Amino acid sequence: MLPVLLNLGFLKIYTFGVFLVLGFFWAIFLLWKNIRLTSFKEEDVFDGLF
Repeated sequence: MLPVLLNLGFLKIYTFGVFLVLGFFWAIFLLWKNIRLTSFKEEDVFDGLF
């Protein structure tokens, strides 16, 4: 795997950072889907997390 995906000179985008962000958004998406199945309010759960 490439350690640096994109190098613009002043900005380097690393593979680890990209997958970290993707994993974060995937976890939030799965949490949001599971919240909709329960009786909790979305606002209350997300306010507690952030």
